[in-house]
Amino acid sequence: MQQFTLKSHDNVEKICSHFHLFDYVHHQKESISKDQWNKLVTAGIYLPVIPKSHNGLESKADLTMMINRAAYHNLGLAMSLIVSTLLFADNVIEYGSQDLKNEVIHDLLNNNGQGGIAIIEPKAGSGLSLMQTVAEKVDGGFRIRGSKHWQCFSRHADWWLITAKNKDQPVAAGAFGFYIHKNQEGGFRTVETYASKGLHQIDFGANKLDVFIPEYRRLNLSGTGIPQIYQLVIPTWQQFASLGKGFLSRIYEESEKYVSSRASPDGHLKDIDFVRYRLGNIAACRTICEALFNYVLNSFSTYPKGKREIFPAQCIKVMASDAMLTGAMHYQTICGANGYRYAADNNIAAIAADDAQAFVMLSFPNDVLSLYLAKEFLHKTEVEKNKSFWTLINESGYTHAAAIHLENLRNELNYCPSGNLELVLSGKILTRIFAITALKAYSPSNQADQEKISSALLYCVNEIKMTLSERSISKQISKSIL
Repeated sequence: MQQFTLKSHDNVEKICSHFHLFDYVHHQKESISKDQWNKLVTAGIYLPVIPKSHNGLESKADLTMMINRAAYHNLGLAMSLIVSTLLFADNVIEYGSQDLKNEVIHDLLNNNGQGGIAIIEPKAGSGLSLMQTVAEKVDGGFRIRGSKHWQCFSRHADWWLITAKNKDQPVAAGAFGFYIHKNQEGGFRTVETYASKGLHQIDFGANKLDVFIPEYRRLNLSGTGIPQIYQLVIPTWQQFASLGKGFLSRIYEESEKYVSSRASPDGHLKDIDFVRYRLGNIAACRTICEALFNYVLNSFSTYPKGKREIFPAQCIKVMASDAMLTGAMHYQTICGANGYRYAADNNIAAIAADDAQAFVMLSFPNDVLSLYLAKEFLHKTEVEKNKSFWTLINESGYTHAAAIHLENLRNELNYCPSGNLELVLSGKILTRIFAITALKAYSPSNQADQEKISSALLYCVNEIKMTLSERSISKQISKSIL
């Protein structure tokens, strides 16, 4: 399958050479210490997002490869890199004033700074219109007061990207603003650190804030909520392909090693057909993420500044995180009771399953994201509401190439999605259709690779069939709840 050459191979190899220190085998449930973070920054983890004008690599391809390599060793490590490089630093570089960019880049590179992001609130969740954190215009800047939770690096971040409502401004008028706060200046206080189920390399918690933000530290990005938040997180959603490829490559290796060495009455576990079927599902999930990874390298890495495509990034986030969780659960099941134990001497299944589960919930839950991407998909043809889902799939540039694989399902897809239930399920279907499109664009180099792609295509079509079956019974089941 197609391989890519990094622009600065030696630099990225130097960065990645440190990642084995965080491998699941010996770094399972400890957060990354400040000393360890210093070493990662010194190795160059920020360089792929730093502009060349500031002596950086300025290469999204290098960043994509770096995150992929980190995810092979540890998803918590990979997500730590994403938060500081993409969610924080890249958005400062994209939307910050020149003074802010100079200040932040200097601190990250020279003082080994760590950037966090403060969006979600205890009583709001994904409902941004319920946000209670408020920014009030004062002399020289803004006073922001409120609460945030599920902050990555809640106790350790040196910088924060904060989302807040603009006081006395209605949502419809563009009420949300985005602000950068330096933690040393006070006012951002951790009130609770969470005992999270997975991603133990990251300290999550709840924070109270009462901070002053100078005028120049407000990002040049504002609006009514969801579309603007999208602009912040689209690069992160793209990188779920990197997470999935790296993580599932490791999961497949570990699974194959386990079933080849574990004895059974007929030889080894690998000789049992249903075990091979589970292994094949892991391989299919891995191949899907490889195809999405290929799509990101070929498409997103060359986008000019300011152009962040929403629909494919949403699809990648949902499809890759679902694939990661499915692959991890198959691996854990293969390992049996021993896969239910942390620090087992022959598998990493327990910690891998915990970590994978986080990604279907973090960075917008997949149910919510599926709803929004279905709405967007339909909105583009709003003037032609009589068109069926099947017709739209055939007409969209993101999905039409996959339609040939769905001919047997055209009757089931010949409906017009409406209501929350159908929209969420239709969004999930769209992510699988987009994955088929990515698989078809993934050029195989030999027969073995082609067989992997064929299996992955079967996996996606089967997922669509199951979701269509779910659609047929979902309303009846939901009505059973009083």
